[in-house]
Amino acid sequence: MIQLLAVTTYEVGRYAQVVVICSIPVIVLTVFGVLWLHYRRKRKLDPQEAQLRETISQKIKIQAMEQEFKQTETDVRFLQDMLQEKQLQIEFLQNQLSQRIRSYHDVEAREEQIRQELQYKENALQELRQTVQVKEGELHGLQDRLQQQARFLSGLQEQLMQGLERLQVQPQRETPAPLVAVG
Repeated sequence: MIQLLAVTTYEVGRYAQVVVICSIPVIVLTVFGVLWLHYRRKRKLDPQEAQLRETISQKIKIQAMEQEFKQTETDVRFLQDMLQEKQLQIEFLQNQLSQRIRSYHDVEAREEQIRQELQYKENALQELRQTVQVKEGELHGLQDRLQQQARFLSGLQEQLMQGLERLQVQPQRETPAPLVAVG
């Protein structure tokens, strides 16, 4: 509530300046009227002149009151305008604050989502690494087995070649020697 009525020293100075400028004629007229009445009373006045002076005095008072009322009305309008402007400023700042809070929450939610995605991808990467290690182990096992089978086939091929050479060297024999697998 205090912040709604907070004004700057410049605004207070302008307000005081307006009040002083508008009040000076009233004060001067009042002082002259009082002095005039004071000195006129010392003389003996006739009833018509006294009545005229009373009427003038009342008119001066009425004019002073009207001037004061106008000044008060102007001050009230000025303060109402200032209050309305401050309320608009507060509403704008509240909207800005709400928007920044929403943006902050959106950023936090996005960061959390990114963290979760990163964690998921790290887990998937770890699983893939484990799978690659298992597959590499299987590959090494298969390569060893393949090498064994290649050696076995080379041995068989050698025996076959030797058997063919024997058959070519000994055409008279009808039964070939049995093949023995190495490996």
